[in-house]
Amino acid sequence: MKSAADSHFLLTRGQLVVLSAPEKVWVDAQEFERRATVALKGAVVEAYEGALAIYEGDLLIEDLYEDWAATRRARSVKRGSERRGSA
Repeated sequence: MKSAADSHFLLTRGQLVVLSAPEKVWVDAQEFERRATVALKGAVVEAYEGALAIYEGDLLIEDLYEDWAATRRARSVKRGSERRGSA
């Protein structure tokens, strides 16, 4: 693929690049946050294990020093640490 214009999945809208998938997209970071929230609310061991099963460490490690990823990464690390301390 030479550019986003050649893609059926990446669309541009002004200065935004938008993912256009034919099916529902599964995002591991979103699923981790969903499972972590369930685990924190219910304190059920299986919920903690489910969150830990998909936690793979720092989020977006290749963009470690980019401000745009810092908030979400910090939340992910905090949730991962909470899970390890509680499970």
